[in-house]
Amino acid sequence: MPKILNDEDVIVKVEYSGGEFPARKDRPLPLGHEFSGIVHEVGNKSIFKKGQKVVVDPNRACNLCNFCRGGNYQYCLRAGINSTIGIWNDGGWAQ
Repeated sequence: MPKILNDEDVIVKVEYSGGEFPARKDRPLPLGHEFSGIVHEVGNKSIFKKGQKVVVDPNRACNLCNFCRGGNYQYCLRAGINSTIGIWNDGGWAQ
């Protein structure tokens, strides 16, 4: 089971996980880039509340490049699709 490591961390108990990209053969990992669930545990500075229903955005933003600053973080060359949960990091099926 995952653990809270940082004050902003959130652990979500997955209730639903949708369609998937083909599995990566070079690094097997739990899939699940589209998922939702209930907040199970929160860090001290989290904006989320335990028991809250959430939908997880699998992309991340660097918040430095023009794409991120323009609200198009899915195109970010530092983060975006290059750090997507369920493709490059363990996904919603990782319970």
